[in-house]
Amino acid sequence: MSLVLLVPGLRVVAHDRMLPIHELAGDAHSIFVGTVTSVKVFERDGVPRTRVTLQVVGSLDQARKPGRNPRLVAFEQLGGDLGHARLHHDHQPIWEMGESYLVFRADPEAGGMHEVHGGEAGYYRLIRDVHDQEIYPVDAHGRGIMGIKAGRFDLSRPVRMVRDGIATLTPAEPFFDAPVSSDGRVGTVATFEDEVEILDLDEVLEIVRDTLGMADRPMPRPESVGFPTGGTNLQRGLGLCWCGFHDIFLRYQQIHPSWACYDNNEWSMAEFNYYLDLHRYIATDGTWGAPNGTDELAGFTTSSTLNSVYGPGSGWGPSTLAVNWTWTVGDCTEILEADIHMNPAYTWRYTFEDAFQGSSTEYFYDPIMMHEMGHSLGLERNTCNEDYLFDRNTIMSAGSNDFVETGRGLHRRDAWVLRQVYDENQGQATTIQRTDMGVESWYMDGNIENGSIIPSTVQQGDTITMRDLVVENISTWDVSNVRVRCFFSTNMTISEHDHQSDTSYYEWATFDYDTDTRVDLDWKVPNDLPPGDYYVGVIVTYNGSNYRSDGVWGNNATFFPDKITVTQGDPPVWQIVPIPLDWFLNTQFFVNTGNAPDGPAPPNCPGAGPDKAFVFEAPASGKFELAPSEFMESETFEGQRIITSACDNNNEILASNCDTTANNPLVFEVQPGREYRLRIYTTDGQPVRGWFTGRLVPEIEFGSAPQLPIEWTQGQDQVLGQEFGGPYDLPCFNQTDFGRWYVYEPPIDGRMVASTCDGGTDFPSVVSIHRFEPGTPVIGCGSFQDGTCPEDLGARATAEVERGKPVLVRVASVDGLGGFSLDIVMDQAEGQDVKCDTAPRIDEPGVYLVSGVNSMPSDILNCEGEVTPRRGTWLEVFVASRSELVVTPCEDLGGDSTSRMSVFIFGGECDDPTPIACDNFACTEGGAFAEVEPGTYRVFFQTDDAAEIVVEMNDPDCFADVNDDGIVNAADLGLLLGEWGPCNDCPGDLDGNGRIDAADLGLLLAAFGECP
Repeated sequence: MSLVLLVPGLRVVAHDRMLPIHELAGDAHSIFVGTVTSVKVFERDGVPRTRVTLQVVGSLDQARKPGRNPRLVAFEQLGGDLGHARLHHDHQPIWEMGESYLVFRADPEAGGMHEVHGGEAGYYRLIRDVHDQEIYPVDAHGRGIMGIKAGRFDLSRPVRMVRDGIATLTPAEPFFDAPVSSDGRVGTVATFEDEVEILDLDEVLEIVRDTLGMADRPMPRPESVGFPTGGTNLQRGLGLCWCGFHDIFLRYQQIHPSWACYDNNEWSMAEFNYYLDLHRYIATDGTWGAPNGTDELAGFTTSSTLNSVYGPGSGWGPSTLAVNWTWTVGDCTEILEADIHMNPAYTWRYTFEDAFQGSSTEYFYDPIMMHEMGHSLGLERNTCNEDYLFDRNTIMSAGSNDFVETGRGLHRRDAWVLRQVYDENQGQATTIQRTDMGVESWYMDGNIENGSIIPSTVQQGDTITMRDLVVENISTWDVSNVRVRCFFSTNMTISEHDHQSDTSYYEWATFDYDTDTRVDLDWKVPNDLPPGDYYVGVIVTYNGSNYRSDGVWGNNATFFPDKITVTQGDPPVWQIVPIPLDWFLNTQFFVNTGNAPDGPAPPNCPGAGPDKAFVFEAPASGKFELAPSEFMESETFEGQRIITSACDNNNEILASNCDTTANNPLVFEVQPGREYRLRIYTTDGQPVRGWFTGRLVPEIEFGSAPQLPIEWTQGQDQVLGQEFGGPYDLPCFNQTDFGRWYVYEPPIDGRMVASTCDGGTDFPSVVSIHRFEPGTPVIGCGSFQDGTCPEDLGARATAEVERGKPVLVRVASVDGLGGFSLDIVMDQAEGQDVKCDTAPRIDEPGVYLVSGVNSMPSDILNCEGEVTPRRGTWLEVFVASRSELVVTPCEDLGGDSTSRMSVFIFGGECDDPTPIACDNFACTEGGAFAEVEPGTYRVFFQTDDAAEIVVEMNDPDCFADVNDDGIVNAADLGLLLGEWGPCNDCPGDLDGNGRIDAADLGLLLAAFGECP
């Protein structure tokens, strides 16, 4: 803001603490409800000031007597707009004509910047319910009062509307995904309430009267009450606002270097420099002035000094911790000077431990200084109208000493805004590319809130719930394998030397760039944790089991403010865990023997050290295989060899494996209806942690049960056999135990047709289509009696299916075994079985539709000389002149294939095609590319889908044409000789070996002449 046009103007940004109710009410000069009748701006000593007059409707300290004239209260406050001069203070109350307010007035003789006690916490605009006449106080930024929390008013996000006491709030940005723990549990991500119940005026006044010990007295209602305006400007509040920028480098002069805070100032500047190189400092001259063209850390300045420099009414308010005076030419233009002052009335601590949970006058210096430095860089100043109204952590939050903020590192939104302002917008600083993950035990939801640990008293081995842990990605990219681990510490320094939770970690496989999350996590208290009181801490790392810490180490660990008490736990009990097989005869289960006792000795299967037993019942005879899951990291088992053993319910040892791996499973025979017990442990008694997979391979033929279907292949004759576990109901006929099951994956959405209408079917057949899931629900059926096939014995079934979602097809016989042919097609699909010699011909570049739907497999030779049966379709392409032939289905190059469509270009005739270009894996090469001579070429598309593809015929590059003029001549020779020797990516390096030598000269001479 500016004082006069074209003259650098003054901007004041103060840092207020949020007063508890007993201070807000107990120290107020008066408390009343009033309506604004006048707002006038005037000038005193060259400084704009504002006089506000309110008509008092009712007061807590005196009752209005009938017949008396209305009492008027006049406020004076620093700031205002006179046209030729204007001054604005971010925390000055903003009064609207005709609006009514609940006001906590400060002592008018104190000479502060305004006369509202507690700053923005000291006056509340009154709004009305849209449905009835109830009145609700909201603070300066439209936040309703939900109750009391930590001794202060518990404020909501800005209120958009109140109906029947329920406030609709402004929307909030959702959080990132939940992590998964080492034992398979999923964290719970926090959500934001869109509607809350808020307190009306009478309920708020009752809280104030109770605080003051006053008797209840009805408060008269003002006649003029407005409606909510919260949430109209999303740049303010919920996001992080910026207005203005400083020339970089921002060089602070620190006065005096002998002050105890000198090193803390250095640290605060350095925290910003982790992300962009913004700050420098200069030697002090021992004094400060304003304005003097120097950015200054002016120190602990008294009210009398502030008033003498900045004018009367510039002194400290009772809740103001710090203030930043800035000068600019315009509102959101370059900041020419920034001077930071700290309030000497408070006790400043220079280590976090000294200030944490101290008295109401004790504050940790560093986060307050970082907050003020944020103002110097343009954050939450001027038109932003700083309000502390955030839904995410930020250095620009209000001051407090009861949450764990150590002033180390920026938060996600801080870093993002500064990178945008100083790198993207102004180009004054370059973003430092780095990995930075941060973790906090506090969060913002309109207010600063502490997370918690539930319950506060636990036994060894119990589980605690960590509520509202915040994890932030402040990096310049996605971060892989991010883990958080829980530790129990007797002090506020959390390290890997503390007692770690028996829940090893929670992990995000990828934590997206510029995201954060707030989660509830369950952690197991160690069985061997000595009884006592502990802080519960968290450390965040990345790179999975390497537990790598990033370069901004100060925000990698935190703890929750309130200690928990751990008592002696019950002795551990050897566990027997059921692992029932699913419908597919598989089981997958997590093993964590970290807390397990030593298991019993044989004959309960051989065991050693801590272990658990896992039991299942076999539904069929066959072989059971047990192994660590292939997709798990090898570190899951901490390098130990895994021992597994199995016994039946008679404790007969069936098998053991002293080195169990994914490729060397434990295998033993099982019989239906019997229970089997597995034991898992390691060679030296160390814990086992990781996923295991069990699989029953029944002694039945593939196709004889829905769990073991045959993968369907078009055109192959089949033989019916006896089904396992029958007889099965025939959904459209009767029962039988003669049948075969097939699995088919539809290539497109649509109607699927399965039939045995071919003349090779020699039994009365029933065809049914089922969902591939437990119970095999029927979605289509037909029998020989329907008469839908030319041959009397065939059957035909149809069903609506989804692309890529497998279905089961069952072919059954009414009266016995026999042979048949099963045909499956997608009905009315655009496509047919196109072969090389029946391929459509094209001779122009363009976009063409190809379809492999309903195609039959053909043997296709790829560029590696391998012949494989592939489904797909063909095109014949005629090229009129020497060209670069490009064929691509890739979406980013103009195609629209969403399936795995590989492309092969062949020369020669169809009876002996020669591959000349292949894209074996869909779009990894962008399609197939080949320089070809004039002639006819065949292109095969491996796909069971339909899609548009792009065919291009481009003029080929002219080899050895160094200067790209269409001819290889002496000019190219001269350029080549001029770069002779080592050369990186030079046009004359024709063979690409990193140097220009005789080999390149020979290639150029061989290509002399006009380009073809």
